[in-house]
Amino acid sequence: MKRVLVFFCAMVLFLCMASPGFATISLTKSLSMGIHFYAAHYYYHGDKELRAKGVTVGQPTLYENAGKWEDYINSTSVFIMHWRKENYGILCVTHIDVETEDVEDEKLGVPIVYGYWNISPKLSLRAGKGTSLFSEIQPHAALGGGEGKATGIAYGNYFTGYHVYARVHYKVGKHGEIKAGVVDPRATEGVYMYQVKYSPYVPHAVGFKSNGGTIDNATTIPKFELAYWHNIPLKNGRAQIQTSAFWQEQKFDNVAGPDNKIESYGLGLGLDGDFGPVLIMAELTYGQNWLFTKGYGWPISPSLSGSLVHLLYGPKCNSTGHLQNAEHWAGFIEARYRIGKYQPSIIFGRQTSERNVDGKKDKVALMEYGVRCPIRVHKHLEIRPEIMVFDNGTVTMAGVEKDYGKEWVAGAVFAFLF
Repeated sequence: MKRVLVFFCAMVLFLCMASPGFATISLTKSLSMGIHFYAAHYYYHGDKELRAKGVTVGQPTLYENAGKWEDYINSTSVFIMHWRKENYGILCVTHIDVETEDVEDEKLGVPIVYGYWNISPKLSLRAGKGTSLFSEIQPHAALGGGEGKATGIAYGNYFTGYHVYARVHYKVGKHGEIKAGVVDPRATEGVYMYQVKYSPYVPHAVGFKSNGGTIDNATTIPKFELAYWHNIPLKNGRAQIQTSAFWQEQKFDNVAGPDNKIESYGLGLGLDGDFGPVLIMAELTYGQNWLFTKGYGWPISPSLSGSLVHLLYGPKCNSTGHLQNAEHWAGFIEARYRIGKYQPSIIFGRQTSERNVDGKKDKVALMEYGVRCPIRVHKHLEIRPEIMVFDNGTVTMAGVEKDYGKEWVAGAVFAFLF
C-alpha cells in the first residue's frame, strides 16, 4: 500500500510540474473540480504522564517517554466538486483518510455538502451539512493528526464537527454580512449519550439518575447560531472581524431529580487580517457546557485521545441533583510574515474548563504553541515544515490533581493543491 501511495504522490507531483494550468479543472461551464492532497512525515514524542493517561501529582509511574517516526496521509485531503448556475448551486467536499502504519484502512466521507440559492443580491439561503457558524476562524496547525488530534483542530479553538443545518445569509451595506442558522440539537448525541444514560457509573460525567425508565434525549428545540462578518478595506490588504454566538437547550426524559435540562451557549470574537506582509488570525471564545455541542465522529477526534478529561466540558449533578455547569474560555493567535515564497509563522492557543461540584473543583487547562514555515515550491506544491508542542497540563478532578504531560511533533506536510 505504501508503494502505491508513493507512486500516486509522484504522479501528482509530475502533473503539477508539467501542467501549470492544472490548478483548477472546469469539466463543463457549470461544473468544476479541485483536489487538495496532503501527506505528512514527522516525529512524534509523548511524555510518560501522557502515556499513563494521567499521573497523580507527586506519584511515580512505570511508563516511559516514547517517540516514533510516522507517515500520515492527512484526513483533510479532499476532492471538491462545485456545480453552479447563475443564482444557485451545490458544493460537495469529500474527505480522504488513508492509514499507512500497522493497519491499512482507507476511508471516504462527505463532511461538507450544501445547496444554495441567491434569492437577491443581498439575501441567500443555504441548506446541507458542514461546520458551525460559531468560531469559523481556524488555525493552520497541521501535524499530530495520527495522535488523536484532527488536523487544524487545536487547543484554543472551538470546533463542533460537521452537522446538518439550514441558514440565511444577508449582506449589510458594502462590507457586512449576517448569517443565522438552525442545527439539530441531537446531532452530537453519539458523543455523550452513553455518559448520560450510565452517568452514575462513569466518573466525572453528568450524574443523572433514572426514575426507573431509560434516560433519553427528548429535545425538540433546534440549536440556534448567529454570526456577523465585517470586512474592513485596507490600502495594502484586508481585515475581517467576526462576532458569533450560539444557544442550545437539551431536555432528557426519565430523570429523577430537579434538573433534566442542559443549556449550552457560546460567544466569540475573531480577526482574520492580511496587512501586507503580515497575516494575523486570532479568536477568543467563552461559553458553557460545550461537550453537548461537539461531534467527534470521523474524521474528528477528541483531544487527549478520548480520555476522561473531555468530560469536564459538560455539567455534573451535585449531591442534591442540581446541575453545576462547566464554564469555558478558549483563544488562539497565529501570526505569519511573507518573505518571498516563505511564510514563517507562530501559533499559540490555550483553553480552560472549570466547574465546582459539592465544594470540589474540576478544572483543566490545555495549551499549544509552535512554529511553522510554509514554502511555496510551485504553483501546485507547498511544503510546510512545522514543530508543535501540546501541553495537556495539570487536570483537577474532584479535588485530585493529575499531570497529563506534554507531546510534540516535528516534521513536514507536503500539500499538493490543484
